[in-house]
Amino acid sequence: MSMTDEDQKIILPLRLQAYERIVLFLERISLPALAMRLNSPELTSEQLQSILTRTIREEFEYNLSQQLYVSFKVWELVRNAKEQTIHTINLAAGNVSDSSASAELIRQILALTVQEEKSAVSLALEEVKQEVQRIFKKA
Repeated sequence: MSMTDEDQKIILPLRLQAYERIVLFLERISLPALAMRLNSPELTSEQLQSILTRTIREEFEYNLSQQLYVSFKVWELVRNAKEQTIHTINLAAGNVSDSSASAELIRQILALTVQEEKSAVSLALEEVKQEVQRIFKKA
């Protein structure tokens, strides 16, 4: 069953909105932005780790329905970005004591992100942008 032009006019704005929400999600879970947005000096590294991972999972769950409007490849990259970001947080947390200041966890997170050639978030963002460009070339 193929889509009519009328169907396309209805679906296209929904798809673009889904891509916008995915870009926003990816930007919000980028580790430097996430750490700076959620850090508070009175938190321990363990508390910040918990807040960071919970926030990522909640934001991902909030955006689950967007997978209906994007390619399988984009959705897999988004899911991978979420998992890799949580993995990096947990890896960094393993390098500091639970009771240390949250700033120590942030230093570890930023040190790990600097070592990455290209983050999973960046890879997902690139593919989202390319996919949107392909949609516009077809339209």
